Amino acid sequence: MEKRRLTKRLIDSLTAPAGKDRVRHYDSEIPGFGVIVYASGRKSFFLQYGPEKRRWRVKLGDYGPMTPDAAQDRALAILADVVNGSDPVEDRRRVREIPTFKAWSDTYLEDVEQRKKSVRNDKRYLGMAVKRWGSRTLDSLNVEDVRKVFRSMTVAGKRIDANRWLASGAGFSSRRPRYGEIAAFHRWSNQ
Repeated sequence: MEKRRLTKRLIDSLTAPAGKDRVRHYDSEIPGFGVIVYASGRKSFFLQYGPEKRRWRVKLGDYGPMTPDAAQDRALAILADVVNGSDPVEDRRRVREIPTFKAWSDTYLEDVEQRKKSVRNDKRYLGMAVKRWGSRTLDSLNVEDVRKVFRSMTVAGKRIDANRWLASGAGFSSRRPRYGEIAAFHRWSNQ
């Protein structure tokens, strides 16, 4: 297939041939950059990179919400990252594997129940955090999140519970090799 500069005018005129559910058109200036045109009329920008025997394809965005210029800029940024040793596909996989706070908490409590006589306090203090952060990923928690919970507990007159909760959180998150680090507890408790 002939490569052409992917402009707005060209992309607007592209259609999928009869009998095919999609067709790819490649840009003549940016290697691996292109647009997929679906039989439904939807158009989506992509970038392919890597050696010929093992190519990865990254979806950049749908045409319409994303302009050709914005897609080209994003493609160039990704190619620059690849040249500098980054792997966008691997990075996205790694991000998807970061557990939520609830999943991390469940894993932690399962293990602790086998080693401790009583996990009542662990469940209590983790339960307080799960109510607020259960669906958030561990990497999204920051010092301000910990500070808000701590302050809300102290304002409610539960200063002792707040201090115990903070100490427990730092203890939970120090188990990095098994459960992943929640650095926010350490940063706040060490201030």
